[in-house]
Amino acid sequence: MRHDTNRFPLAEELSLEDLVLMPEVHARRALGGQPILFSLLAPVGAYLGCGALCVLRVRPSESRVELVCGYESYERVTKT
Repeated sequence: MRHDTNRFPLAEELSLEDLVLMPEVHARRALGGQPILFSLLAPVGAYLGCGALCVLRVRPSESRVELVCGYESYERVTKT
């Protein structure tokens, strides 16, 4: 089932696709207070996220917008 992306008005006339690769904080601002389901994509194991947290995938649903985000890079955390 395809959802109408126009249900979620965005600041500055952006589409949901325009949010991909945008810094997460800017994407939330562009959504203008719309309900968000936030997920963080991270590697399995002990890693530290480095750099900006960016939107990797945007998916509208009935009542909210799902943002899947990830960091620019990850560093393995080792025991000392």
